[in-house]
Amino acid sequence: MNESRVNGMRSLASSLRNASIVLAGAACLVPILARVFYPYSWLPIRGAWLASLLIIPLLCFWCGMLLHYRVDGKARVWLQAAAGLAAAFMFYLSRHTVNAPSMSEIASTYLFVFFLGVVLPWDHLRENGDHVGAKSAVLCVLTALTYTAIYVVWQRLDCKMQPRFADMEQFLLVLTTNMLPLAMVPPLLFATEFAFSKAGQWLGSRKWFLWLAVPAALYCFLGAWFRRPWGISLDLSWETARLIRLLVQPVSLYLMVVIWRVAAKLIRRSKQDYPSWKDVFKL
Repeated sequence: MNESRVNGMRSLASSLRNASIVLAGAACLVPILARVFYPYSWLPIRGAWLASLLIIPLLCFWCGMLLHYRVDGKARVWLQAAAGLAAAFMFYLSRHTVNAPSMSEIASTYLFVFFLGVVLPWDHLRENGDHVGAKSAVLCVLTALTYTAIYVVWQRLDCKMQPRFADMEQFLLVLTTNMLPLAMVPPLLFATEFAFSKAGQWLGSRKWFLWLAVPAALYCFLGAWFRRPWGISLDLSWETARLIRLLVQPVSLYLMVVIWRVAAKLIRRSKQDYPSWKDVFKL
């Protein structure tokens, strides 16, 4: 392997690490801020805190991106093809039931954005995206608020309209149910674009941001783990969504990576990759 390729891989690894710290850190800090400021918001817009509903989709999107970069060569092409089909199918499932607003399709929505994160051409988007970070940051906020507005309309449709407006109620229900998964995509894309920009890379390389993100990630992990700890719901789709929320937590992903590294080191397959235990536990 030539030196230029090695340097390129190291640069990509550093960029991916900083972007991951920004995305995962923000995903864990935002719900804490939303809880602190509830029912108010750091934005002078009533209900803006509902944008925190995008946090789990953002983590799913991030995990899909990590899987994309974990696979290389021809295997990535096959992975992207399979992920594209899976994303289309999960989108179909996420908006298939339109009889009444329900959270039963949320697991399909999580998987939709996960597979979308796998299939996107990240190298092209990273090289041709917003290099400064200002544009992507502003557009991320604006599109997140747009998603919030659509979600509020969708959620309130269970408050039945008058009988003479039943056709309008059904029309709005079908329209918003189809648009909600798609409305998630722009803020997730702009958030990731910001993470790869100069501003995002600078933020991800700051130790003070990491030290803010780590306790927030632990808090969110414990919250996901201990939510409804007594018993198991008979609603399989709800339990699936709950499992996805737990698995995409940054702490969960870190623990899985550490377990993999420990196993690799113990069976002596990766001496060069993990020469010391410190390397096993590094971020």
